Amino acid sequence: MSEHILFRLKDIAKKTGATIPQIKYWLKLLGFVTVVRSRVAHVTQSQAMTIEQLATLIAEGCAPSEAVTQIGSEHVSTAIISADDPMIRATNRLEAMEHAMLEMATTFKNGMSALHQEVTALRQENKGLRSQLLSLMPPQKPTNPVIPWHPKKAEDPLAGKSWIEKAWLQLVRPEHCRRKAN
Repeated sequence: MSEHILFRLKDIAKKTGATIPQIKYWLKLLGFVTVVRSRVAHVTQSQAMTIEQLATLIAEGCAPSEAVTQIGSEHVSTAIISADDPMIRATNRLEAMEHAMLEMATTFKNGMSALHQEVTALRQENKGLRSQLLSLMPPQKPTNPVIPWHPKKAEDPLAGKSWIEKAWLQLVRPEHCRRKAN
């Protein structure tokens, strides 16, 4: 029953007078695993009592590594949380998912770099083939300029006529005397 009661590291730090990073270091020396709930680290009751004993030994002037050896290994064995604990199973599952996602990310990164290299090689090959194709093609002839169509200019009806004929044509105007089509 005491294994399921959890204490926050902040509460233990207030009780022992140590800082949270010091307590985390001591937990690491003891080999204890913290349980994280709502982004707050917790330890079991037996782990909390062991930390308190460790804090008193350190306060008396003992080094943390020596204090851990003085406390002994019996506290380490009692502080292990059972594997059937749902928090441990969830933590293991999350770690497995994290590992799988990291593997997927590395695979994706490697695949993208391979694709990048392949595209670069294809571009170089394409550039070489284009230069070969251009060397095999006949040179292009310049295109002829397009000249727009214009109707022929009508000849002057008075050109090549004598002065009397010119006067007569100007006076009579035969184009007006012609029959109209309508």
